[in-house]
Amino acid sequence: MPTPLAKPPGSWTIGTILLLAVVGCAYYNTFYLAKRYYREGQKAQERALTDTPPPDAVQKYDATIRQCAKILVDYPKSKWMDDAIYLMGAAMYGKGDYVGAIKKFGELRENAPKSPFVPDSKLMEALSQLKRKEYREAEVLFLEVEKQYPSLDRKWELYFHMGECEAQLREYGQAVSSYERAARSRRPVGRNRATCP
Repeated sequence: MPTPLAKPPGSWTIGTILLLAVVGCAYYNTFYLAKRYYREGQKAQERALTDTPPPDAVQKYDATIRQCAKILVDYPKSKWMDDAIYLMGAAMYGKGDYVGAIKKFGELRENAPKSPFVPDSKLMEALSQLKRKEYREAEVLFLEVEKQYPSLDRKWELYFHMGECEAQLREYGQAVSSYERAARSRRPVGRNRATCP
């Protein structure tokens, strides 16, 4: 006769499954919040009348960065590691921390070279260099993106900002050519911004 304190068969299995479900939910919820805060930051920035991010956008971008950092610290081997690094860099770009964004985009390419975010991270690094008025560095990166990723979805941004960079370098013939390629490419939907994973 079994003792009254014996556990039913399979209780360890059920307990393990429940524990994994709770951990998985917390993990996914953290990433979901990071994406939500990022989109809210983008919307707040789109409502602004200037290119300088308003305080509410900066607040949302900071929340995105905190959530992404939590993913990277608590779940360093997760399948969303590259998403979190890219989103963190995009949030840094959105709030105007271009040096931090450049570091994050480089970190993404170093830690996840096969990530689908690598082409966008290189474009965003070029845009960060452009915002920092580091035109030669930006030009090199724009040309690398054009050469290495011919099927990039964000061609309009690539060519338009390449033209902006070339105009700043007083390479007007090349700038006109880049603007023409931008005009032939897909039109943008909104303002210049990083895409959310």
